Amino acid sequence: MPTHLEIIDEIAILNLGDDENRFSPDWLTSVNGFLDRVESGDAKALVTTGSGKFYSNDGSNAAQMTYNRDSSGTLTPNSLTVQWLPPTAVTNQDMSGGTIQTQFGRFIFTQVSGGQVVPVKNRFEIVISFTRPYAIVKVIRGWILPTSSASALPRIIFDSQTLTADGSRIALDLGASPSTGWSISSINTVLPPSSPAGYSAMPTAGTNIIGGSLSPFEPTRLLVKSTGYGPRGGQKQLQAIIRKNFFDGITAPAALTLVGPQTTTNPSSSFFFSAGQSAALTYSGFDAAQGATDIIPAIGTTDPSNLSCVEEYVANYAQSPACAGSTGNGTNPFNGSITGSPSNITSEMPPWLQTPQSLDYQIHQFASVADSSGRYFANGQVPTSWGDVNTGTGITFCDGDVELGQGITGDGGGILVVTGTLTLKGSFAFNGMIIVTGPGGVLRSGGGDGNVYGNMVVAPYVDGKLVDDPAPADGVTYDRTAGQWLAPHYDMSGGGTSTLQFNSKSLGNSLTAISNFVLGVMEK
Repeated sequence: MPTHLEIIDEIAILNLGDDENRFSPDWLTSVNGFLDRVESGDAKALVTTGSGKFYSNDGSNAAQMTYNRDSSGTLTPNSLTVQWLPPTAVTNQDMSGGTIQTQFGRFIFTQVSGGQVVPVKNRFEIVISFTRPYAIVKVIRGWILPTSSASALPRIIFDSQTLTADGSRIALDLGASPSTGWSISSINTVLPPSSPAGYSAMPTAGTNIIGGSLSPFEPTRLLVKSTGYGPRGGQKQLQAIIRKNFFDGITAPAALTLVGPQTTTNPSSSFFFSAGQSAALTYSGFDAAQGATDIIPAIGTTDPSNLSCVEEYVANYAQSPACAGSTGNGTNPFNGSITGSPSNITSEMPPWLQTPQSLDYQIHQFASVADSSGRYFANGQVPTSWGDVNTGTGITFCDGDVELGQGITGDGGGILVVTGTLTLKGSFAFNGMIIVTGPGGVLRSGGGDGNVYGNMVVAPYVDGKLVDDPAPADGVTYDRTAGQWLAPHYDMSGGGTSTLQFNSKSLGNSLTAISNFVLGVMEK
C-alpha cells in the first residue's frame, strides 16, 4: 500500500503505507505534497498512521518485523516479532531420482507479554536462486495478514501454492514433511475466481518451516544417437544435438511486465499507466492453461516508484504528487479486477530483459527469424495476418508503429514484436507473447473486446528499432547501438473491454516459432 491522504470531516489522515518508508527523494516529495495540502486549509487536524518499518524497531533488518505499538502509536512492552530465516544453501542437488522434498525457509513468531496486534497486512518475498542447470530466480510472495487481538498470530497467505521455472514445478505443502509448526486444520487453497486467492495457513508460536517439493528442470537440448550396422560387423554412428526451440528462456515474470524507470531526462520520458475504466477489465496472473494452478503477479514493474503508482491507481487512491501525471486516476478510475498482486519483479527478470543491450540482441534474433519466414514488416507496413490464434504459434515482427484489431485481421498468436507504438483497436484475440519496445508503448482505441492470453512486455529503450533512422540526410539507414531504458507507457483509457491473462500454454506454444532446431551433427 503506497502513502496516501484521506480527508474525512475536515480531519486529514496521512497513511504512510506498509512498506519500509525509508527516506528517498520520491518518498519525501510524496509526503511533503500531502502536508502542503493539509496546511493549505483543506483540513483542521492531521492524524498519521501506517505500519511496516516506520512503526517498528527493526532498523535495516529486512527479514524481521516487530509489532510493538498500540492503536494510538504508543510504544508498549507487548510485542510480536515475525522473523524469516533462509534454509541452508544446497550445492549440486541430485535430481536424477525425480521430484524432491525440500524447504524454503522458516517463519519464527515470538510473542512478549501477550503479543501485539498486526494492524495492516504486510508484504513478504522469499527469493529462490537456482544456479544449475540454469541460472534462474523465482520469488515466493505473500502477505502477513492483520489480526484483531494481541494474543492472535497472523494468518500467512502465499500468492500461489505452485510456481514454475523452466519446467521445474515448485509446490508448497505446509501439511507434510519437511514442513512443521503450521496448524494443519487451517491450511486452505483458494483458486480464482474465488477470493482471496492463494495458499494460506495459521502458524503456531515458535518455528514454522515452509516445506514443499521441487521437480527437475526440463531439458532444452537433446543428444540423439543413431547407430547403423553394416556387413562384417561394420558400424557407423551419427550424433545430433537438437534444441527444444530457438527462443529458450523467453519468459516474463508478470502477465503485464513494465520495464524501465519512472522518468528519464535525455531523452525525456515519463511513466504512464492507465488500465482502463470499464468494469469489464481483467488483469490476471492466474494461469489460464487447463489444469494449471500458478498465480504470478498480474502487473509487474522494475521500478519501485512505478509500482507505487500502479498500486495507487488500482486501489483508486487520490493521486499522490510522486505519481502526478503518471496514472489516469480521477478522470479514469479503475473499475476492473486484478488477480495476482502487482509486484516489483526486478529480481526475477530473465537474462534477455535485464539490460537494453540484452533485449536489443534478442530483438535482432526475433527479426532474423521473422525475416526468414516472410514475417518481417518495415515501418508503415501492415501485416496481413498475426499468427495462428488457435494454436498460439507464429511470429510477427513490426519495425515501427502498428495497429492491431478492428478491421485489421486482429486475431493472432505466437510472438508479436513491435518496436514502435502498438495501438489496440476494437475486438481481437491474441494467444502468445506481445513485446513492445517503442517509447509510445501500448494504447487502446475504440470499443470492442480485446483479449490477450499469454504475456505482454512493455520495455522501451533508446534506438530500439532495427532501422533507427529510416530517412537520414545521407540516404543511408542506420541500426544504432541500443541506449538506455525509457519509462514505460501503458494506456488502456481509450475505451472498450479487455482481458490480459497469463497462459503458460499460449506462451509455450509461441516459442515454437522455430522448434527442433538442430545445433550440430557429428559422425563417429
